Amino acid sequence: MRNNILYILLAAVMAACGGESSPTDEQIRHSAQDFAEAYFNYDYQRASELTVPESVQWLQFAASNVTQQDLDMINGAEAAVVSISDLMRQDDSTVVVTVDVADALIKDTIGVRPHVVDEARYRLMLVRRDDRYLIKMAGLPQSERQSRD
Repeated sequence: MRNNILYILLAAVMAACGGESSPTDEQIRHSAQDFAEAYFNYDYQRASELTVPESVQWLQFAASNVTQQDLDMINGAEAAVVSISDLMRQDDSTVVVTVDVADALIKDTIGVRPHVVDEARYRLMLVRRDDRYLIKMAGLPQSERQSRD
């Protein structure tokens, strides 16, 4: 009888400790993937839902620089293909994710029409807020490498 009580108490303690689960690498990858697909396909509204509030200003800046001519190109373009190639934890609440983007219509200079990029690599920082990982931007994403079509 005494052993049964110990097992029940042990099970209760384990259940209480396991109540708050941390996001898995797969969940973090999914967050980064969702943001990158939205961002590189010019869905800034959806992208803003996946960023920390202080980063929304960068998406607003990007959106404010899209012209009608840009929109015509964007609407006629194929969707960019996004994949996550690496995930590196910085600490308990910060992760850097490497995103590979293919066939993206990139607008990288104000006043210049977007151009198709065969492939590019970006690093995105995600921070943990309320058990979710959200994108934290210190500026617009910058490519590490690009090859033009």
